[in-house]
Amino acid sequence: MIQAGNMMHRERCLPKRTPKAISRKRLTICRAEYNAAGQVQLTEAGNGIVAEYSYEESTQRLIRKKDSREQPSGEREVLQDYHYEYDPVGNKNAKTGGRII
Repeated sequence: MIQAGNMMHRERCLPKRTPKAISRKRLTICRAEYNAAGQVQLTEAGNGIVAEYSYEESTQRLIRKKDSREQPSGEREVLQDYHYEYDPVGNKNAKTGGRII
């Protein structure tokens, strides 16, 4: 684990526990980054998909989750892009976006 300022970074592949009957492939998380509040900011799966998480500063609620993967050209292709909205007491009242491809 590497800690720099208010950010933590872990890099190690962890096998995902899935029943053998459900999946033949095993997905792993090879990288995870956390903010000072301990919330996940980024994960990179063994298949190259990167999930980025954004949080509202004042409430620390999740406001965006974006999944992408690198293309042969070096550019990142966005696979999913969700935006979340909450009511004043913290109930999620909207989830917009979604699967792009």
